[in-house]
Formats: sequence, C-alpha cells, structure tokens
Amino acid sequence: MTKQEFEFHCLEYIQLHKVIDDILKSMRDVIKYIFVFTGVSYAFLLSQISIKDACIPLNLQIATWVPTFLVILSIVGTAFWVYQIKIIRTYLHDLEVQLAAAELGWEAFALRSRKPQHVASWVVWTVLVVGTIGLSWLIFPPTC
Repeated sequence: MTKQEFEFHCLEYIQLHKVIDDILKSMRDVIKYIFVFTGVSYAFLLSQISIKDACIPLNLQIATWVPTFLVILSIVGTAFWVYQIKIIRTYLHDLEVQLAAAELGWEAFALRSRKPQHVASWVVWTVLVVGTIGLSWLIFPPTC
C-alpha cells in the first residue's frame, strides 16, 4: 500500500466515524422527540374528552393511535440506521485489519465487547410501544 492510499484510507476511516456519530445523534433525537410528542399528544387527547360522554367521536378515537403509529415508524427508522451502522462498522473493521494490527482497533474491540445499550434500547422501544397501545386502549376503549 502506498503512502497516498494509506492516507486516503485513514481519512476515510475518520469520515466514516463522523457519519456514525451523526447517525447516533439522529437516533438520540428521534428518541427524545418521540417521548415529547407522545406526551403532548396524550395531554391534548385527554383534554378533549369527558368521562361523562358515552361515546367518543371517531376522529378522537383514531387520533389516539397516532402516537403508536409514530413510535412504530420511529422503530423502523432506527432499525434502518442500526443496519447502516453495522455496514459501516464492518467496513471500518476491515480497514483496521488492513491498516493496523488486526485485533487492536476500536471496531475489533467493539465487536468483541458486550453491548448493554442494545438491551436498554429494546427495553425503551418496547415500553414505548406497549405504553402507547395500552394508553390508547385505556383512554378510548374499542367498544362504544
């Protein structure tokens, strides 16, 4: 490998890490905003109903499922980002093997290490999905 190729791959390595950082920032933003949006949505919906009403208007019943739909859409988007990160990390690991010692780079370490953040993220998304579905059923039962 020539010096020019080595420098190119080093810059590529740095740039791809920046891409991963941007993706992770976007994922954190999605999680943050989905919590805010869900809370605001349910606060609005709860302010629009009365316990005395025998029937809730259909448009409000449908509106209760919007937060659940957006949470599921956020999960799909996040899963796509995770897939992108896995592709980039595989390439970065290959670069590390070519440019440095095979098992000394960050990507090699990350592939070997435990990942408690994966479990935590699944717990957060599961709670969001179950919580929004449960809250939608609780606010407006399907039978009217």
